[in-house]
Amino acid sequence: MNFILPQFIDMETKVVGPFTLKQFVYVGAGGGISLFLYMISTSNPQSFPPIACVAIVAIIMLVAFSLAFVRVGGITLPVLIKHSFLFGLAPKIYLWKKFPTAKIVNPNQGLIKIEKGPASKKADRVTTKKGELKKLRNYLETKGN
Repeated sequence: MNFILPQFIDMETKVVGPFTLKQFVYVGAGGGISLFLYMISTSNPQSFPPIACVAIVAIIMLVAFSLAFVRVGGITLPVLIKHSFLFGLAPKIYLWKKFPTAKIVNPNQGLIKIEKGPASKKADRVTTKKGELKKLRNYLETKGN
């Protein structure tokens, strides 16, 4: 038996011409708001001048087209805005773990002292001279084994 597997299942179906339903709603809502502002502007030009109407309509249509067509990293702009909003509201946990620190005890003699932070159960202390840096490096890379 042969089975037909659907291709491109992650694409939304085109409902109105080349637009998906979401794209059509965003552009239609922007157009509807723009038409409403234009009607207000033409009915009473003294209270709402046509130049201001054109500027506001341009901004509204820019936002509507951005919501409909802009993708950032393969994610649509409304989804990105939703994720950003939810990230801002979600509780966050900040962790800080102190790592081993190296301190030079006596720079004249070249002594180096390495102490592990409070995260370790047992504090290891190593003191070495300048010529023994290979041993110290080996000790650090093998974690004392």
